[in-house]
Formats: sequence, structure tokens, C-alpha cells
Amino acid sequence: MAEEPSAKRHRVELHRKETLEIVCTSEPDKADKVISMLWRKACGQHHRIVGVGVHYTTEDEPPQMAAVLQLCLDELCLVYHIAAATK
Repeated sequence: MAEEPSAKRHRVELHRKETLEIVCTSEPDKADKVISMLWRKACGQHHRIVGVGVHYTTEDEPPQMAAVLQLCLDELCLVYHIAAATK
């Protein structure tokens, strides 16, 4: 994935010399693009490692809303800052 000003891309080296690619964005179009990549990647695999995390707003009163979505498949992770998303 090409480096884009609105989507920061990080490569993190893990144990055993494996790398993890992390894409951070608050742009819905960029998040959709990475989700499409993850979906295509998942369709061709029999064994999948999938991780999902959601962080919510810290408001004391409802409605609490999702602030950050983390979605990972194997070595590709999306961190989507929903609370800061542009329209």
C-alpha cells in the first residue's frame, strides 16, 4: 500500500523477524480501502488469525460511541479513528 498523507503506515518488527504492517487513518475512504484488502486476503485462506478491538468514547452518559476500531488479519492491521473521521 502506497504511503498517503491521510493514512500513516508503520512497519513493526516482531519476534522471529516477522513484521506487522499498521495503517492508521481517520478517513473513511482509506479505512474502506484497507478493509477491502483485509477481506480479499481472508477469502483465500483456510487458517485465519483475526483480531478486532473497539474503544469507546469516555462520556459518562449514553450514548457511548465507538471512537477507535482496530481490525487485524495476519500481518496487516487497520487502526481507524472513527471519532476524528472526516466526511
